[in-house]
Amino acid sequence: MIKVKIQLLHSVKLLSLTVPERVRTMMEKVLRVAQLFDLYGDLLTERQQEFIRLYYEEDFSLGEIAITFKISRQAVHDTLRRAEALLEDWEEKLGFLRRNLSWSQDMNRVLKLLARLKERVGGDKESLALIEEMRELVNPFWDNWGKGGEKC
Repeated sequence: MIKVKIQLLHSVKLLSLTVPERVRTMMEKVLRVAQLFDLYGDLLTERQQEFIRLYYEEDFSLGEIAITFKISRQAVHDTLRRAEALLEDWEEKLGFLRRNLSWSQDMNRVLKLLARLKERVGGDKESLALIEEMRELVNPFWDNWGKGGEKC
C-alpha cells in the first residue's frame, strides 16, 4: 500500500506547478515519512508503527485514532511527532534514504547512457548484446529501488 502511495506522490511532485505550495509541502512530508517508515519503521514501537500507518496510509484523522485507542488527540499527536522525529534522527545518523536516492539517480543515469550507447553502435550485434546484458544486470535493482520503491 505504501509503495503505491509513494509512486503516486512522486508523480504529483512532478506536477508541482499546479498544486498550491501548502498542499505540495504536505505531500512532500507524507512522501518523506513514507520513505523513512519503509526503511526504519521496524525500529519504532508497535504503537508508533500503528499510528503512522493509520495516519499516513489509511488517512485517519488524529481524532479518529484517538477514539480508536481511547486516548486524547494530543497523545496521538505527540506519539506521531516522536515517531517522525525518531525516523528523521535515524536517517540523519545512518543516511540510508539519502544514499538510496543518490544511488537511484546514478542507476537512472546508467540506463540513459546505455540507451544512448545503443543508438550509437548501430547494427553491431555483439555490442548490442553486451548493452542488453548490462541493462539486464541493472533492471532488477532499478525495478526494486529506482522507481520510488521502499527498499534501500
